[in-house]
Amino acid sequence: MRFAVPFTCLLLGLGAAARTEYVSRTDEDQEAMRAFTPFLGTWLFPEERGFELAWGFEEKTVHLREFRIVDDDRELLAEAMAGWHYGRREIVYHEFVRDHRPFEVMNSGVFRGEGESLLREFTSFDPDGTTLDWRERYDLLPGDGLELSIDYRDEEAGWQPWGLFRARREESSPGDAPPERAAR
Repeated sequence: MRFAVPFTCLLLGLGAAARTEYVSRTDEDQEAMRAFTPFLGTWLFPEERGFELAWGFEEKTVHLREFRIVDDDRELLAEAMAGWHYGRREIVYHEFVRDHRPFEVMNSGVFRGEGESLLREFTSFDPDGTTLDWRERYDLLPGDGLELSIDYRDEEAGWQPWGLFRARREESSPGDAPPERAAR
């Protein structure tokens, strides 16, 4: 018999479907999560924007924060968390974008390593229920550079290029300090 575990049970350490034995992580999930390692840190684009990838629970979850730079301050635009989904056997993520018109969306999808690249495929959900499929490819460049290519799926024409961007890793980028919180 399956049942939902209430949040209070998780807080009290009760849960995991009332298991009595410990079930450890697998090599599969640890290897998948290691694909993030070379991409951890803060990345800055010339367009006064950036993103940060940092461990949440080390090698178990990754936090993604996107920001824009306004008057030398970092304004948080979006927050996401990615982690291994034991049932689907892949890295899933959910991202929430704050209200900064015209892009009020929630994104849900997957990450995966592919050779030396990191891929993110997701669906964006607008407040009116409209959806659009996206895929992003992150490739490291020599000298602490990164190239990000973004495609979207057109219903009639299939995958179409949306943009190609280059970023540089921030010099003092430990990969674990979040950008400043946006004023609310």
